[in-house]
Amino acid sequence: CVRVYAKAAPTLVDCNITAADLQGVLAMKTSRVILHGCAIQANKEDGLVAMESANVVLTKCLVQDNLGPGIDVSQNAKAVLTDCDIDANVGGLWLWDDATAHATRCSMNGGKSHAVL
Repeated sequence: CVRVYAKAAPTLVDCNITAADLQGVLAMKTSRVILHGCAIQANKEDGLVAMESANVVLTKCLVQDNLGPGIDVSQNAKAVLTDCDIDANVGGLWLWDDATAHATRCSMNGGKSHAVL
């Protein structure tokens, strides 16, 4: 699993983030996470969680088979998704509070819940 706090700003390219006991990716505080060509799958909770004032950017990523929502964005966090597939999770892209998201050319399937909430 990937945990990103404070002002950290990792870039992950062509990575597999799988089988975490919690979320596959957790971005908090004012962190910025860039994922390109990554697979986030089969995690025991959400695929990716962005909260507080975190920013996440996903390009050409696959988010699937997670036991929570594929992508869960809350508080003042922001998500930008381009050419991503979100499929077979318990929900697709979920937004809470003052969170924002921008998705371009993405496929979103809600699985057992809402595709976009």
